[in-house]
Amino acid sequence: MSAEGNRKVCIAFMQCLERLDFAGAALLCKPEAIFWDSVRGEMSRQDYLAALSTFAPNYATPLRLTLLSSTVEEHRVVLEMEGHVVLTSGFTYQNRYAIVFQLADGQITRCNEYLNTAHALDAVKSLTPPLSRQ
Repeated sequence: MSAEGNRKVCIAFMQCLERLDFAGAALLCKPEAIFWDSVRGEMSRQDYLAALSTFAPNYATPLRLTLLSSTVEEHRVVLEMEGHVVLTSGFTYQNRYAIVFQLADGQITRCNEYLNTAHALDAVKSLTPPLSRQ
């Protein structure tokens, strides 16, 4: 597949995530694809998508992902994106991402997601009831 074709695959993957279409996102990846992010570390495609689908019920508004820039090499695509969603706790989660994809045969084989981990952890904490002190 061409470099531009690979870019379109990566954008389609992110659009699937925005629509919470995790089955559609899985189809754009090789079954053995590896995902890594700066919060959870390395995981399988199945575990990555399961983690996202488990968190999605905490969205009070639709997730918006905005493409800010893209850089494409033959089998490597980098997307700079901004995400925005209000959580059921009322917390506004607005993070920036640099997502580095590797592809083979028109499918994602690896995805490294860099983000502001402190902001991501603040979002999770907003959903967690505080521990009582007794």
